[in-house]
Amino acid sequence: MVQFSANDNNTYNVSMTLDGELLGSLSNLQYDVAPGQFQFETRKNAHNMSIYEVYFTNPPGHTITVTSGDNGTVSQVGAVPVYEETSKTFILYPNDGYEVSGVTVDGVKVPVTDNRVTLENPTKDMALHVEFHAAGSVDVDKTEFQTEAGLYNADESSLYTAETWAAYRNAYENAQIVLSDSTATADEVAGALQSLQAAKAALAARPVDMTGLEALLASVSSLVEYQYTPESWSNLMALKAEAEALLTSAEVTIDQVTDMIARLQQGIADLAQAQEPAPGPDPNPGTPTDPQPGNGSGSGTSSGQVGQGTGGSGAGEASGTGEKRSIQATRLR
Repeated sequence: MVQFSANDNNTYNVSMTLDGELLGSLSNLQYDVAPGQFQFETRKNAHNMSIYEVYFTNPPGHTITVTSGDNGTVSQVGAVPVYEETSKTFILYPNDGYEVSGVTVDGVKVPVTDNRVTLENPTKDMALHVEFHAAGSVDVDKTEFQTEAGLYNADESSLYTAETWAAYRNAYENAQIVLSDSTATADEVAGALQSLQAAKAALAARPVDMTGLEALLASVSSLVEYQYTPESWSNLMALKAEAEALLTSAEVTIDQVTDMIARLQQGIADLAQAQEPAPGPDPNPGTPTDPQPGNGSGSGTSSGQVGQGTGGSGAGEASGTGEKRSIQATRLR
């Protein structure tokens, strides 16, 4: 590890350690845009190291508390300082005849690659623990675990509440780590399987918004049956009944509501207008629709005046294109 530190006099120090052992250091180096070359003397051979850029920032620091079980050790143990925006790699050293059983960070299993564990961009204090076991001593059946993990479908996330789905996703991701870890013990496999099954059973369905379907049903109810053909109206009414049943269903998914809305909209679009019947022929062509009384034919006008006075009488005459006749009007005393 190469470590830099800034001085108050605008210079810096640089040092190199290997597996926690200081190999050498240089102090009060001047800043320079030109690359500098420094030589560190070690117990075996001298090596040159070129430093091309040096930047000083003040990222937050954290502590990784590293512990291990028997039959092996770690490149650094105890309280190991780290900084944000950096990565930290630990090398695992099993004793002869042993291998890494598993590594956890804050109790969560993490992957091991070539007996190395890397923590990327630590943002808090953490605890890293390593266990070792005899080489070839573990043979765990993961068949059931693989089957359960294979049921996970990220596309179903919209069906459940964010909180319960996040717990299920975390359990699945941990399951993937255990499944890919050839050193996972039977207890670790069983524990990860149990956590995955429990998280799946705890999934809570997301409440389904029915307002869109309710509004569409209201528009269907406002339609008038006689304006459409019987066949297209019957098809729409069947869809309406299905949608109303869905509204009262105790178990309904977002996908079901979305599909029902699409089908109901199509049913409305498929409505065919009914054709009005054409008027029939007139059974009595040429016959007056409002004939005037009289013995003649055609239309006529009448005029006359009725006499007034006590005990008097008067007469008027009606004339027209038809037959003339007298009209007598009499007023009784």
